[in-house]
Amino acid sequence: MKSFAPGVLERQKIPMAIVRAVGHVGELKGRLALHRHTRGDALLALAAERPTIRPLPPHAAPTPDYILQVHADVCADTTRPAGRWRPSDGVEDGLDGMLASRQQFRPPAAADVEELITTLCATYRARVAADDAEPLFALGAFTLDFLCVCPFAEGSARVGWRVADVVLRDLGYDVTRYVGLGSAVEDTLPACQAAFEASTKGWHAAWHDLTPWWAYFLATLTHTHEELDARLAAIPHGRVLKSDTVRKAIEELPSPFSISDLERACPEVSRPLIRRVMSEMKGTRIRLLGRGPRARWERI
Repeated sequence: MKSFAPGVLERQKIPMAIVRAVGHVGELKGRLALHRHTRGDALLALAAERPTIRPLPPHAAPTPDYILQVHADVCADTTRPAGRWRPSDGVEDGLDGMLASRQQFRPPAAADVEELITTLCATYRARVAADDAEPLFALGAFTLDFLCVCPFAEGSARVGWRVADVVLRDLGYDVTRYVGLGSAVEDTLPACQAAFEASTKGWHAAWHDLTPWWAYFLATLTHTHEELDARLAAIPHGRVLKSDTVRKAIEELPSPFSISDLERACPEVSRPLIRRVMSEMKGTRIRLLGRGPRARWERI
């Protein structure tokens, strides 16, 4: 793809500020390791509140099939077409479309999407295997190219940031288990738009400047660590966690019960977290009775 075309990464003139930012996010790994020792329970609670993200095999690069599966996961609770490439040249509006709809940049034609994503995955995988580029620069370039292609009618940005979350975990940046890049992007949309606009000038000709996007990508990764610190600070030691509230309700509700019963018993808990706790307890503490909207659960 464009950012991995011959010579593109090599000709980037990287400012010292970006070099220092790479070092800084590396230092933040150590802070997270300390949190695991001192706030392990709180981290588990924050992880439980995050949407379950389909993992990649260790040290594996994203593939087109994996990306389609992530899109299906993103759209699972909606009526939107899921797990299919963009069928037309129009791009979506709103948060997902802001990277393409508000700028002069236009994504490639829909007819080219599958081939472009296949090429992007292959060239990224080859670059990682060569081990001749800073992994964060390679992932940042992959994410930019992905957003430029805008492979889905809706949900392209969410999928792109989720895929980046998963790859970052494989690189040792486990912060995305607790705070996703997408959340940080929502907090910094103007900066995201500015970086995207700056780095997509000349993209179609593979003659673009990646450094504005890299600076934003690293700042976003730093933001996730800062957000994690803030969320941990808001959880007092010994506080009753939302996941424990769900487990207590499961033990106390008349059996059998439905997910709706749990939602009424735990009004402050989101449905994704309720589902996650139930998934953890399935087979050992509870079992499913029936299928579909009338499905109910009973304690074992």
